[in-house]
Amino acid sequence: MLPKRFHFLLLAIVLASLVVASAATAPAGWTLLENCRLENHDYADGDSFHVIHRGRNLQFRLYFVDCPETEMRFPERIAEQGKVFALGSEGVVAAGHRAHAFTDEMLSRLFNVLTKWEEAQGASAQELFYTVVLLGNQNLAEELVRHGFARAFGMHTDYPTQAGGRQLVAKLKRLQQEASRMKLGAFGGSTEAPQARAFVDQQDALSDAIFKAVSPEKALSSPDMIQVKNS
Repeated sequence: MLPKRFHFLLLAIVLASLVVASAATAPAGWTLLENCRLENHDYADGDSFHVIHRGRNLQFRLYFVDCPETEMRFPERIAEQGKVFALGSEGVVAAGHRAHAFTDEMLSRLFNVLTKWEEAQGASAQELFYTVVLLGNQNLAEELVRHGFARAFGMHTDYPTQAGGRQLVAKLKRLQQEASRMKLGAFGGSTEAPQARAFVDQQDALSDAIFKAVSPEKALSSPDMIQVKNS
């Protein structure tokens, strides 16, 4: 008969395996792609990128956030981002490259992708899907906003639930305000101009009004809440 300490050891191993299995379980309606790695590609920036999963090349865009552009192809969007970050067009593009580098650094190790295979629009001929990217207990979208390299603006979804999606949106807005106050990332080097603050308040008011006007299910995916981004 095995000594009692071995029974405790076996029990600990079983419990640890259950915890790992639980952590790797995707919410209902989602697909979990584990141990993905970043693939270098021309069609990539801070919030859009290619990943390799089991030999397959997939292109994803983050839910919930929008990083500064990395080129001048979309002047209207750059002008809008400039209002949020209080930057000129060249400053927006420079911040976009910094956001891209931040994402590359974050994804330099293996990571997990959660997706509902919801299609996004993009300049590449390859299919582009929305995603939530997790690195251990870190959410890439949260880290981008926390460090000032993205704004809380983009396609919303019910992650990990409908209520959780709304809570995440509220959290991202708080993180953006803090990053602006601390002059982090794209906010660095200048304070948020009054017109930028007014623009952000207008965006928040629009989002809140839509949440109140429609059901929670529609609010999370309403196209009126988002500006679809071509990368």
